Amino acid sequence: MKRVGIAAALFVVGCLGHPTLAAEPPKPAELKVLEKFEGTWDCEIITKPAVWTPKEMREKAVEVNEMTLDGWFLHGCSKTPDGKPLVIMMNTYDPLRKKYHFWRFAGRGCEELDGQWDEAASTLTITTDHGNGITTKAAFHVIDKDHREYNVAAKDGDGKIYLDIHGTVTRRK
Repeated sequence: MKRVGIAAALFVVGCLGHPTLAAEPPKPAELKVLEKFEGTWDCEIITKPAVWTPKEMREKAVEVNEMTLDGWFLHGCSKTPDGKPLVIMMNTYDPLRKKYHFWRFAGRGCEELDGQWDEAASTLTITTDHGNGITTKAAFHVIDKDHREYNVAAKDGDGKIYLDIHGTVTRRK
């Protein structure tokens, strides 16, 4: 019976949500970058042969992104063309750390990633250290309001390629 009481108390607390501050902090201008990724997008992905992916793969996906939680987060979901979820994402900008922060959920678990926006190149870049000298660099280039491209490459210090992905992304009209 004690467990039921504890579960009920946790449910009530969870339903109350996060308390609102008397004065919400202003949204950083950097959140505008995430708005560039809003919408429904058709993706074409080519994974080239590499250590982690020995055979070339060509895939298509549909990505749906929307700003949520009062514009503080970009929530996204990538699915196969027949609707099977591939990835769920949450993205925001952390003004204290001055970095974009990403949570990526896929079948194998969750990744937390940090990135930087280069306004001149119109590119969001995420770098991840996997240990063992292997680093992944993912660059998401905004070509214009309806087109993006990205490259994801994992390499070691000697230049050995572990992962090599290229994608083109087109806004669905």
